[in-house]
Amino acid sequence: MANNRRRVSFLQTATTRLLVVGWDGAEPALVEEMLEAGELPNLSRLARIGTYGRVLSTVPASSLPAWTSALTGLRPARHGVVDFLRRDRRSYRLRLYGARDRAGPTVLALATRAGLRAASLGIPGTQPAERDVLTIPGFDTPISASGLRFCSPRWFADWLRGRHLNWPRVEDEIWQGPGWHRRVARQLPINIEKKTKIVEKILQAHPVDLAWVVFNEFDTAAHHFWAFRDHSSPRTRGIRRGNHGDRPGVGDVPRQVLRSLDQGLGRLLRLVDQRHARVVVVSDHGFGSNHDRVVYINRFLEQTGWLRFSKGAGRATRALASMAEGAARLVPARKRSWMMENIPERVALELESARRLGGIDWKNSAAFSDELPQYPGIWLNLAGRERQGTVLPETAARLLRKLLEQLLDLRDERGRAVVARAWLRQDLGPGAYLDRFPDLLLELARPGGHRLLADVSDGPGPWIRRLEDAECIGSKGIGTSGSHLAEGILLAAGAGVKAGALAGARLWDLAPSMLAMLDLEVPAGLDGRVLPELAPTARHGGMLLSSDLAGRQRHGGLLRALRNLGYL
Repeated sequence: MANNRRRVSFLQTATTRLLVVGWDGAEPALVEEMLEAGELPNLSRLARIGTYGRVLSTVPASSLPAWTSALTGLRPARHGVVDFLRRDRRSYRLRLYGARDRAGPTVLALATRAGLRAASLGIPGTQPAERDVLTIPGFDTPISASGLRFCSPRWFADWLRGRHLNWPRVEDEIWQGPGWHRRVARQLPINIEKKTKIVEKILQAHPVDLAWVVFNEFDTAAHHFWAFRDHSSPRTRGIRRGNHGDRPGVGDVPRQVLRSLDQGLGRLLRLVDQRHARVVVVSDHGFGSNHDRVVYINRFLEQTGWLRFSKGAGRATRALASMAEGAARLVPARKRSWMMENIPERVALELESARRLGGIDWKNSAAFSDELPQYPGIWLNLAGRERQGTVLPETAARLLRKLLEQLLDLRDERGRAVVARAWLRQDLGPGAYLDRFPDLLLELARPGGHRLLADVSDGPGPWIRRLEDAECIGSKGIGTSGSHLAEGILLAAGAGVKAGALAGARLWDLAPSMLAMLDLEVPAGLDGRVLPELAPTARHGGMLLSSDLAGRQRHGGLLRALRNLGYL
């Protein structure tokens, strides 16, 4: 891109020294296409005076570990947040990750300890908040009127409530009825406008040195609308033949959302100091198309002798799902969101555990999967680790290698690979929290450029199947038409930033680079490095201190949000 150093209009009276704008899931190929076409004028102006490139996400390329790595400068095995769900190995139950599971402080907390003022607005994995950081948590915490209690400090929550500044969210994504796509296509730009206004009001009333805001509207658009823009997607038959006759009124929603994000960026640029400020625009991963075939890993494990389903497993799972769905549909639509946000966490996790793992005969199983849609994991049922473990520790390494070979050799009916890549746990380290990863982590293949997703096995049956038309464009995990890719975008501009191309950046390089941009000491022991394009010089200091969280962690509507976005 040309290095035409054209001046970007900043407010002379602003005090923000570093503004970080996160576009959750923004796909580099689409962003670059729109930059070339002149469709993102504000991002383009920044790119001309600054540096732009692609940034490598975490493994898995999932929002919670990815944003946590960006915040801390650590890889998931070091910061401990390895995905949205983790297993209690002794009970086979599931639990949720959150900020309490994170090791080490974020760059925001380090800034406040150095005497700077910081705001965290809409970033996933930031509840409970760190002390002295103005915080509106991300999508993993409900931010409705009642959800403002999760904002921090308390005086800040009261200030937001008194001005009716409720961080907006998309309407119910689980029970989609006629016209849902058309309504949400209109709602996403409106939400971006509302969030931008809230950020403006906050930063004008409470000036900070470091402001970091994340917009998740592109991620929502890409999960639910990718097939509407990608005519090569095998899921377009769900639009043509299903009950989604709103295509003419929808169009390329991810593209429309990027235009709205660029407009919001232009307004936020007026909040930073023209002489000394830096601006960073970053996405935590990219996006691509989903296939219309889904994979049932536990069925594959059963058919190859690794797992046995308990008697009646399928009936029990289907009955559980039917009861939950039926009960929810009895609740008026306007009250469903409140119900899902306020269901006790323990109850929600028990239901999710039963749905995913409740049909397995543990005493006769050697391996099993959580069957998460995008990055499914497989565990050995290890004696001494799992409560009903059957695999002897001395045989574990040999059995894992055998299972790994079987998975990499797995082919669909047309002879195409089903697993693109598999990581043994030790491949994802080193780190104190390496044991939180599954024994095997899978990235499913993209035949024809379209990602295979995993679905939950409800007992014995075929290990791969083609979705029905009505399932191709839906609300739950396998119904989403777009899923994550491993590269995001990273752009920086402003005082001290070198103009030109940016290469070799990783998400965990962002935190140390931000510290250097603020002329703060970069702690020793981080996985990330200071990117010289963002900060030519850096001061290095001592080891990291522990995180300092304010308040109790409450997961609120996280399970609901994860299902909405296709993670579960």
